[in-house]
Amino acid sequence: MNVLTILSLLLLVLYVLKILYYNHKWAHHPELELSLPGSVKISVVIAFRNELSNLNTLLVLLLSQNYPEQGYEVILVNDHSEDGSEGLVQKFCEEHRNFRLLHNDAFETGKKSAMMKGVRDAAYDLIVTTDADCTLRENWLTAMAQAYREMDADLIVGLVDMVSADNFFGRFQEIEFLSLVAAGAGAAAANHPIYCNGACLAYRKSSFLAFTDPMKQKIPSGEDTLFMHELKRNPGKRIVLAKTFQAIATTRGATTLKDFFQQRKRWVSKAPYYRDFDILYTSFLVFLVNLSVLHALILLVTGFNVWLFPVMYMVKLLTDMGFLKGFLRFYGKNLPEGWFLLYELVYPFYTVLFAIAGIFSGFTWKGRRTGPSFPTPT
Repeated sequence: MNVLTILSLLLLVLYVLKILYYNHKWAHHPELELSLPGSVKISVVIAFRNELSNLNTLLVLLLSQNYPEQGYEVILVNDHSEDGSEGLVQKFCEEHRNFRLLHNDAFETGKKSAMMKGVRDAAYDLIVTTDADCTLRENWLTAMAQAYREMDADLIVGLVDMVSADNFFGRFQEIEFLSLVAAGAGAAAANHPIYCNGACLAYRKSSFLAFTDPMKQKIPSGEDTLFMHELKRNPGKRIVLAKTFQAIATTRGATTLKDFFQQRKRWVSKAPYYRDFDILYTSFLVFLVNLSVLHALILLVTGFNVWLFPVMYMVKLLTDMGFLKGFLRFYGKNLPEGWFLLYELVYPFYTVLFAIAGIFSGFTWKGRRTGPSFPTPT
Protein backbone atom coordinates (compact mmCIF):
# COMPACT_ATOMS: atom_id res chain seq x y z
CA MET A 1 0.00 0.00 0.00
CA ASN A 2 1.22 3.51 -0.80
CA VAL A 3 1.21 6.46 1.58
CA LEU A 4 -2.08 7.94 0.32
CA THR A 5 -3.88 4.64 0.78
CA ILE A 6 -2.60 4.27 4.34
CA LEU A 7 -3.56 7.88 5.08
CA SER A 8 -7.05 7.33 3.66
CA LEU A 9 -7.60 4.32 5.90
CA LEU A 10 -6.27 6.20 8.94
CA LEU A 11 -8.64 9.10 8.25
CA LEU A 12 -11.51 6.64 7.90
CA VAL A 13 -10.72 5.09 11.30
CA LEU A 14 -10.58 8.54 12.94
CA TYR A 15 -13.88 9.47 11.30
CA VAL A 16 -15.61 6.29 12.49
CA LEU A 17 -14.36 6.86 16.04
CA LYS A 18 -15.64 10.45 15.98
CA ILE A 19 -19.12 9.47 14.77
CA LEU A 20 -19.37 6.58 17.22
CA TYR A 21 -18.38 8.97 20.00
CA TYR A 22 -21.09 11.46 19.02
CA ASN A 23 -23.63 8.66 18.74
CA HIS A 24 -22.79 7.35 22.21
CA LYS A 25 -22.95 10.79 23.83
CA TRP A 26 -26.23 11.67 22.11
CA ALA A 27 -27.87 8.35 22.99
CA HIS A 28 -26.90 8.62 26.68
CA HIS A 29 -27.68 12.30 27.13
CA PRO A 30 -30.72 12.66 29.42
CA GLU A 31 -33.94 14.04 27.99
CA LEU A 32 -35.64 16.98 29.65
CA GLU A 33 -38.82 16.02 31.48
CA LEU A 34 -41.08 19.05 31.12
CA SER A 35 -42.98 20.37 34.09
CA LEU A 36 -45.30 23.37 34.40
CA PRO A 37 -43.90 26.69 33.17
CA GLY A 38 -41.71 28.29 35.83
CA SER A 39 -40.99 31.83 36.80
CA VAL A 40 -38.10 32.42 34.37
CA LYS A 41 -38.59 35.65 32.42
CA ILE A 42 -37.74 35.34 28.73
CA SER A 43 -36.95 37.79 25.94
CA VAL A 44 -37.43 36.23 22.50
CA VAL A 45 -35.35 38.10 19.89
CA ILE A 46 -35.94 37.64 16.16
CA ALA A 47 -34.29 39.50 13.29
CA PHE A 48 -36.17 39.55 9.98
CA ARG A 49 -35.81 40.84 6.43
CA ASN A 50 -38.41 40.30 3.70
CA GLU A 51 -40.31 37.53 5.50
CA LEU A 52 -43.90 38.59 4.76
CA SER A 53 -44.94 35.07 3.76
CA ASN A 54 -43.64 33.52 6.99
CA LEU A 55 -44.09 36.03 9.78
CA ASN A 56 -47.81 35.65 10.40
CA THR A 57 -47.42 31.94 11.16
CA LEU A 58 -44.48 32.58 13.48
CA LEU A 59 -46.26 35.39 15.35
CA VAL A 60 -49.33 33.23 15.96
CA LEU A 61 -47.17 30.37 17.23
CA LEU A 62 -45.29 32.69 19.58
CA LEU A 63 -48.57 34.09 20.88
CA SER A 64 -49.86 30.55 21.43
CA GLN A 65 -46.98 29.41 23.60
CA ASN A 66 -47.88 27.42 26.69
CA TYR A 67 -46.16 30.05 28.83
CA PRO A 68 -47.59 32.86 30.99
CA GLU A 69 -48.06 36.01 28.90
CA GLN A 70 -46.42 38.11 31.61
CA GLY A 71 -43.43 35.74 31.59
CA TYR A 72 -42.06 36.59 28.15
CA GLU A 73 -41.69 39.34 25.59
CA VAL A 74 -41.05 39.07 21.86
CA ILE A 75 -38.75 41.60 20.18
CA LEU A 76 -38.78 41.63 16.38
CA VAL A 77 -36.08 43.65 14.66
CA ASN A 78 -36.64 44.74 11.07
CA ASP A 79 -33.51 44.69 8.89
CA HIS A 80 -34.69 47.08 6.16
CA SER A 81 -37.46 44.86 4.77
CA GLU A 82 -38.80 45.81 1.35
CA ASP A 83 -41.86 43.55 1.13
CA GLY A 84 -44.13 45.04 3.78
CA SER A 85 -43.03 42.71 6.57
CA GLU A 86 -42.67 45.55 9.05
CA GLY A 87 -46.29 46.64 8.48
CA LEU A 88 -47.61 43.21 9.38
CA VAL A 89 -45.43 43.07 12.51
CA GLN A 90 -46.34 46.61 13.54
CA LYS A 91 -50.05 45.81 13.43
CA PHE A 92 -49.53 42.62 15.44
CA CYS A 93 -47.46 44.44 18.07
CA GLU A 94 -50.15 47.07 18.48
CA GLU A 95 -52.63 44.31 19.32
CA HIS A 96 -50.40 42.35 21.73
CA ARG A 97 -48.58 44.21 24.47
CA ASN A 98 -45.73 41.73 24.97
CA PHE A 99 -44.66 42.01 21.30
CA ARG A 100 -42.38 44.88 20.21
CA LEU A 101 -41.00 46.04 16.85
CA LEU A 102 -37.57 47.63 16.43
CA HIS A 103 -35.75 48.73 13.27
CA ASN A 104 -32.14 48.71 12.17
CA ASP A 105 -30.99 52.30 11.73
CA ALA A 106 -30.02 53.54 8.26
CA PHE A 107 -26.33 52.85 8.91
CA GLU A 108 -27.02 49.36 10.32
CA THR A 109 -27.45 46.40 7.97
CA GLY A 110 -27.51 42.68 8.43
CA LYS A 111 -28.82 40.13 10.87
CA LYS A 112 -25.99 40.67 13.35
CA SER A 113 -26.79 44.35 13.78
CA ALA A 114 -30.47 43.52 14.19
CA MET A 115 -29.76 40.86 16.80
CA MET A 116 -27.44 43.18 18.75
CA LYS A 117 -30.16 45.83 18.83
CA GLY A 118 -32.76 43.35 20.02
CA VAL A 119 -30.58 41.82 22.76
CA ARG A 120 -29.53 45.23 24.10
CA ASP A 121 -33.17 46.31 24.30
CA ALA A 122 -34.33 43.06 25.94
CA ALA A 123 -35.92 43.39 29.37
CA TYR A 124 -34.89 39.95 30.67
CA ASP A 125 -31.61 38.06 31.07
CA LEU A 126 -32.66 34.87 29.28
CA ILE A 127 -32.53 35.51 25.53
CA VAL A 128 -34.18 32.94 23.26
CA THR A 129 -33.77 33.22 19.49
CA THR A 130 -35.38 31.74 16.41
CA ASP A 131 -35.70 32.62 12.71
CA ALA A 132 -38.66 34.21 10.96
CA ASP A 133 -39.28 31.17 8.74
CA CYS A 134 -39.50 28.70 11.63
CA THR A 135 -42.45 26.92 13.20
CA LEU A 136 -42.48 26.14 16.92
CA ARG A 137 -44.24 23.74 19.26
CA GLU A 138 -46.44 25.19 21.99
CA ASN A 139 -44.03 24.11 24.77
CA TRP A 140 -40.94 25.54 23.06
CA LEU A 141 -40.44 28.33 25.58
CA THR A 142 -41.26 26.05 28.50
CA ALA A 143 -38.55 23.61 27.37
CA MET A 144 -35.89 26.31 26.90
CA ALA A 145 -36.73 27.87 30.26
CA GLN A 146 -36.52 24.51 31.99
CA ALA A 147 -33.11 23.75 30.45
CA TYR A 148 -31.91 27.15 31.64
CA ARG A 149 -33.27 26.64 35.14
CA GLU A 150 -32.20 23.02 35.67
CA MET A 151 -28.72 23.22 34.13
CA ASP A 152 -27.77 26.77 35.12
CA ALA A 153 -26.74 27.34 31.52
CA ASP A 154 -24.99 30.30 29.91
CA LEU A 155 -25.92 29.00 26.45
CA ILE A 156 -28.46 26.37 25.43
CA VAL A 157 -28.05 24.53 22.13
CA GLY A 158 -31.51 23.66 20.80
CA LEU A 159 -32.55 21.19 18.13
CA VAL A 160 -33.74 22.12 14.64
CA ASP A 161 -35.75 20.12 12.10
CA MET A 162 -36.35 20.73 8.40
CA VAL A 163 -39.31 20.17 6.11
CA SER A 164 -38.64 20.01 2.40
CA ALA A 165 -40.05 18.81 -0.88
CA ASP A 166 -40.64 15.08 -1.32
CA ASN A 167 -38.11 14.59 -4.12
CA PHE A 168 -34.41 13.79 -4.40
CA PHE A 169 -33.31 17.41 -3.97
CA GLY A 170 -35.62 18.03 -1.02
CA ARG A 171 -34.80 14.83 0.82
CA PHE A 172 -31.06 15.24 0.20
CA GLN A 173 -30.93 18.69 1.79
CA GLU A 174 -33.14 17.51 4.66
CA ILE A 175 -30.87 14.55 5.47
CA GLU A 176 -27.72 16.65 4.97
CA PHE A 177 -29.09 19.35 7.27
CA LEU A 178 -30.14 16.88 9.95
CA SER A 179 -26.74 15.18 9.81
CA LEU A 180 -25.21 18.55 10.75
CA VAL A 181 -27.75 18.99 13.56
CA ALA A 182 -26.99 15.46 14.78
CA ALA A 183 -23.24 16.08 14.87
CA GLY A 184 -23.78 19.39 16.67
CA ALA A 185 -26.07 17.69 19.21
CA GLY A 186 -23.61 14.85 19.80
CA ALA A 187 -20.75 17.30 20.29
CA ALA A 188 -22.79 19.42 22.72
CA ALA A 189 -23.83 16.28 24.63
CA ALA A 190 -20.12 15.46 24.93
CA ASN A 191 -19.39 18.93 26.37
CA HIS A 192 -17.33 19.78 23.28
CA PRO A 193 -19.84 21.85 21.27
CA ILE A 194 -18.80 22.70 17.73
CA TYR A 195 -21.69 24.72 16.33
CA CYS A 196 -25.25 25.78 17.04
CA ASN A 197 -28.19 27.25 15.15
CA GLY A 198 -29.86 30.57 15.92
CA ALA A 199 -33.18 29.02 14.88
CA CYS A 200 -33.27 27.39 18.32
CA LEU A 201 -30.83 28.93 20.75
CA ALA A 202 -30.83 30.56 24.19
CA TYR A 203 -28.24 32.42 26.24
CA ARG A 204 -27.80 34.86 29.08
CA LYS A 205 -27.95 38.51 28.07
CA SER A 206 -25.30 39.25 30.70
CA SER A 207 -22.94 36.66 29.20
CA PHE A 208 -23.58 37.99 25.69
CA LEU A 209 -22.95 41.64 26.55
CA ALA A 210 -19.83 40.78 28.54
CA PHE A 211 -18.06 40.65 25.15
CA THR A 212 -17.26 43.78 23.17
CA ASP A 213 -18.13 42.11 19.87
CA PRO A 214 -19.86 38.78 20.66
CA MET A 215 -21.08 38.14 17.12
CA LYS A 216 -17.97 39.30 15.23
CA GLN A 217 -19.79 42.00 13.29
CA LYS A 218 -17.26 42.19 10.45
CA ILE A 219 -17.81 38.53 9.55
CA PRO A 220 -20.86 38.23 7.27
CA SER A 221 -22.29 35.05 8.78
CA GLY A 222 -22.23 32.85 11.88
CA GLU A 223 -23.61 35.08 14.61
CA ASP A 224 -24.67 32.00 16.62
CA THR A 225 -21.64 29.71 16.37
CA LEU A 226 -19.04 32.47 16.62
CA PHE A 227 -20.62 33.72 19.85
CA MET A 228 -20.68 30.17 21.21
CA HIS A 229 -16.96 29.81 20.47
CA GLU A 230 -16.27 33.08 22.32
CA LEU A 231 -18.22 31.80 25.31
CA LYS A 232 -16.55 28.39 25.16
CA ARG A 233 -13.11 29.95 25.61
CA ASN A 234 -14.13 31.26 29.03
CA PRO A 235 -13.73 28.72 31.85
CA GLY A 236 -16.81 28.26 33.98
CA LYS A 237 -19.31 29.09 31.24
CA ARG A 238 -21.84 26.29 30.77
CA ILE A 239 -22.96 25.32 27.27
CA VAL A 240 -25.66 22.64 27.36
CA LEU A 241 -27.91 20.69 25.02
CA ALA A 242 -31.71 20.89 25.33
CA LYS A 243 -32.65 17.34 24.36
CA THR A 244 -36.42 17.36 24.16
CA PHE A 245 -38.84 16.94 21.28
CA GLN A 246 -40.79 19.96 22.54
CA ALA A 247 -37.84 22.32 21.96
CA ILE A 248 -37.37 21.47 18.28
CA ALA A 249 -37.78 24.43 15.92
CA THR A 250 -38.65 23.54 12.34
CA THR A 251 -37.31 25.43 9.35
CA ARG A 252 -37.99 25.10 5.63
CA GLY A 253 -35.56 23.80 3.05
CA ALA A 254 -34.49 25.84 0.03
CA THR A 255 -36.96 25.62 -2.83
CA THR A 256 -34.47 26.11 -5.67
CA LEU A 257 -30.95 24.90 -6.38
CA LYS A 258 -29.80 28.51 -6.60
CA ASP A 259 -31.05 29.32 -3.09
CA PHE A 260 -29.58 26.06 -1.79
CA PHE A 261 -26.14 26.85 -3.25
CA GLN A 262 -26.17 30.38 -1.83
CA GLN A 263 -27.29 29.18 1.60
CA ARG A 264 -24.62 26.50 1.85
CA LYS A 265 -21.91 28.90 0.65
CA ARG A 266 -23.05 31.34 3.33
CA TRP A 267 -22.71 28.65 5.98
CA VAL A 268 -19.20 27.71 4.86
CA SER A 269 -18.03 31.33 4.47
CA LYS A 270 -17.37 31.74 8.21
CA ALA A 271 -15.06 28.71 8.40
CA PRO A 272 -11.79 30.69 7.89
CA TYR A 273 -12.57 32.59 11.10
CA TYR A 274 -12.89 29.55 13.34
CA ARG A 275 -10.31 29.27 16.12
CA ASP A 276 -11.99 26.51 18.14
CA PHE A 277 -10.05 23.22 18.13
CA ASP A 278 -13.10 20.94 18.24
CA ILE A 279 -14.76 22.39 15.15
CA LEU A 280 -11.49 22.73 13.25
CA TYR A 281 -10.57 19.10 13.90
CA THR A 282 -14.07 17.84 13.02
CA SER A 283 -14.37 20.00 9.89
CA PHE A 284 -10.96 19.02 8.54
CA LEU A 285 -11.61 15.36 9.31
CA VAL A 286 -14.94 15.37 7.45
CA PHE A 287 -13.43 17.24 4.50
CA LEU A 288 -10.38 14.97 4.25
CA VAL A 289 -12.41 11.76 4.56
CA ASN A 290 -14.69 12.86 1.74
CA LEU A 291 -11.69 13.90 -0.33
CA SER A 292 -10.21 10.44 0.31
CA VAL A 293 -13.44 8.81 -0.89
CA LEU A 294 -13.17 10.78 -4.14
CA HIS A 295 -9.52 9.76 -4.45
CA ALA A 296 -10.50 6.12 -3.93
CA LEU A 297 -13.21 6.46 -6.60
CA ILE A 298 -10.62 7.76 -9.09
CA LEU A 299 -8.38 4.80 -8.26
CA LEU A 300 -11.32 2.44 -8.85
CA VAL A 301 -12.09 3.96 -12.26
CA THR A 302 -8.42 3.86 -13.31
CA GLY A 303 -7.92 0.29 -12.10
CA PHE A 304 -5.62 0.90 -9.12
CA ASN A 305 -6.35 -0.31 -5.58
CA VAL A 306 -9.89 -1.16 -6.70
CA TRP A 307 -10.73 -2.49 -3.22
CA LEU A 308 -10.22 0.88 -1.49
CA PHE A 309 -13.38 2.65 -2.66
CA PRO A 310 -15.81 -0.17 -1.71
CA VAL A 311 -14.19 -0.39 1.74
CA MET A 312 -14.32 3.35 2.38
CA TYR A 313 -17.80 3.75 0.97
CA MET A 314 -19.33 0.86 2.92
CA VAL A 315 -17.63 1.65 6.24
CA LYS A 316 -18.60 5.33 6.03
CA LEU A 317 -22.13 4.43 4.87
CA LEU A 318 -22.78 2.04 7.76
CA THR A 319 -21.29 4.46 10.31
CA ASP A 320 -23.36 7.42 9.10
CA MET A 321 -26.50 5.32 8.73
CA GLY A 322 -26.27 3.95 12.26
CA PHE A 323 -25.90 7.43 13.76
CA LEU A 324 -28.62 9.08 11.67
CA LYS A 325 -31.18 6.30 12.12
CA GLY A 326 -31.04 6.72 15.89
CA PHE A 327 -31.09 10.51 15.70
CA LEU A 328 -34.02 10.64 13.28
CA ARG A 329 -35.94 8.18 15.45
CA PHE A 330 -35.93 10.85 18.17
CA TYR A 331 -37.56 13.21 15.65
CA GLY A 332 -40.18 10.60 14.74
CA LYS A 333 -38.68 10.18 11.26
CA ASN A 334 -37.31 7.26 9.28
CA LEU A 335 -34.07 7.29 7.33
CA PRO A 336 -34.78 6.57 3.63
CA GLU A 337 -32.16 3.82 3.37
CA GLY A 338 -32.52 3.31 -0.37
CA TRP A 339 -32.00 6.98 -1.12
CA PHE A 340 -29.25 7.15 1.49
CA LEU A 341 -27.08 4.79 -0.57
CA LEU A 342 -27.16 7.41 -3.34
CA TYR A 343 -26.75 10.35 -0.95
CA GLU A 344 -23.50 8.81 0.30
CA LEU A 345 -22.20 8.76 -3.27
CA VAL A 346 -23.17 12.39 -3.87
CA TYR A 347 -21.99 13.71 -0.54
CA PRO A 348 -18.18 13.63 -1.14
CA PHE A 349 -18.59 15.71 -4.33
CA TYR A 350 -20.93 18.07 -2.51
CA THR A 351 -18.63 18.50 0.50
CA VAL A 352 -15.50 19.26 -1.48
CA LEU A 353 -17.33 21.60 -3.88
CA PHE A 354 -18.88 23.75 -1.14
CA ALA A 355 -15.78 23.76 1.03
CA ILE A 356 -13.99 25.50 -1.84
CA ALA A 357 -16.87 27.62 -3.19
CA GLY A 358 -17.99 28.85 0.24
CA ILE A 359 -14.56 30.22 1.09
CA PHE A 360 -13.48 31.62 -2.26
CA SER A 361 -16.61 32.76 -4.15
CA GLY A 362 -18.80 34.70 -1.70
CA PHE A 363 -22.60 34.47 -1.65
CA THR A 364 -25.88 36.34 -2.16
CA TRP A 365 -28.48 36.30 0.62
CA LYS A 366 -31.66 38.31 1.20
CA GLY A 367 -30.86 40.40 -1.88
CA ARG A 368 -27.39 41.37 -0.65
CA ARG A 369 -24.12 40.28 -2.23
CA THR A 370 -21.19 39.41 0.03
CA GLY A 371 -17.80 38.74 -1.51
CA PRO A 372 -15.21 36.31 -0.20
CA SER A 373 -13.48 37.54 2.95
CA PHE A 374 -10.56 36.28 4.94
CA PRO A 375 -9.23 36.98 8.42
CA THR A 376 -6.76 39.80 8.78
CA PRO A 377 -3.41 38.45 10.02
CA THR A 378 -2.64 39.45 13.61
